[in-house]
Amino acid sequence: MTIEGVEKICCLSRAKIIDYEQKQLIPAAHCQNGIPCYTEEDCQRISFMKHLQYAGIDEDILKKYAAICQKKGNRSSEQNGFLMELHALLEERVASLLEIIDHLDCTMMPEHSMQ
Repeated sequence: MTIEGVEKICCLSRAKIIDYEQKQLIPAAHCQNGIPCYTEEDCQRISFMKHLQYAGIDEDILKKYAAICQKKGNRSSEQNGFLMELHALLEERVASLLEIIDHLDCTMMPEHSMQ
C-alpha cells in the first residue's frame, strides 16, 4: 500500500507518517521501485501509535514499545509485559479524566438548574 493509502486508512498526514518513521515509532516503509510500500501490519501499528499519542502517552514510552515490536525472534513475553504496564497507565489516566468530568459536572450543575 502506498503512503496515500495509509493517510486515508489512518487519518494521518503524510508528514506525520514520515515523522513517525524518523522518530522510529514505526519501521521505515519497504520500497518497491523507489516507492514506499506499507503493509496492513504497518497500518495497524501507525493507528495504535496515533491513538497512544492522542491519549497523552510520552514519546519515550512509544519508542520503547516500537523497539520491542521491531525485535526479531520471540518477543511476546516482553511485549505482553509492556502492554500490561501501558494498560495500567491508561487506566490511571482514564480515572483522572473521569474525576475531572465529575468535577465539571458538579461545577456546571447549579448553573443548569437555574434555567
